[in-house]
Amino acid sequence: MIRYVIGDATEPQREGADERAFIAHICNDVGAWGAGFVVAISRRWSSPRADYIAWHETSFGAGASGHFALGEIQVAVVSSSTAVVNMVAQRGFPTAARPCAVDFMALEGCLNLLADEVLGFPGGAVHMPRIGCGIAGASWEDIEPIIERTLCARGVPVTVYDLPEKH
Repeated sequence: MIRYVIGDATEPQREGADERAFIAHICNDVGAWGAGFVVAISRRWSSPRADYIAWHETSFGAGASGHFALGEIQVAVVSSSTAVVNMVAQRGFPTAARPCAVDFMALEGCLNLLADEVLGFPGGAVHMPRIGCGIAGASWEDIEPIIERTLCARGVPVTVYDLPEKH
């Protein structure tokens, strides 16, 4: 079951003092970082962006050795109790002909890999905004069932954040 809260996903509302928070978000497959939820991540930590850029560069530059591809994840540890998970599940950017850039099969693969990662840490839990529903153009009605069958079905606690409404 997904727990929904009002707040900032970069400041996880932990269920217990020993919880290890995995902050998950969707990245594109072209190595671009600079809009959407990644702006909030970059305001708090520099390593998730640096790790993502290096991952992309080592996968496609001279002497490529990385595994940067749709369906892959990268875990950037930002503190002893928090990691940011870069999930490559967005194919390029939305266009008029293709308004949703989320690759749902890649997202399912990413979330399965994430479940494996989180289950390796007692007290591990996933925290995320409504992934894929901003710039990437997906609807929560498409994303939520994927989260339920990959993370929730395996017993991974999931908290989804909505920012407070501005009045």
